[in-house]
Amino acid sequence: MALTDDPFVKIKGGAWVYLLEWQHRDDGWWAKTSSMQLTEKPQSYNETLAEVEAWHHQSEVLQISGQDYSRVPRSDIRGR
Repeated sequence: MALTDDPFVKIKGGAWVYLLEWQHRDDGWWAKTSSMQLTEKPQSYNETLAEVEAWHHQSEVLQISGQDYSRVPRSDIRGR
């Protein structure tokens, strides 16, 4: 995850996550997201957070006002 210009989206249920990519599949659009989550039993301070990437169907993804989504990569893998 880049702590940079990746815009945020809201996932239904409340989490705000970075939007990394949109992918068009046979069953619709999917958003690849990234977030940081607390590690359950860290061995050191450096292990307290872990990056988690996930895919969410477009029906679960909500735009956030003020975010710029124009540079989010989009790919089409339908029919593969």
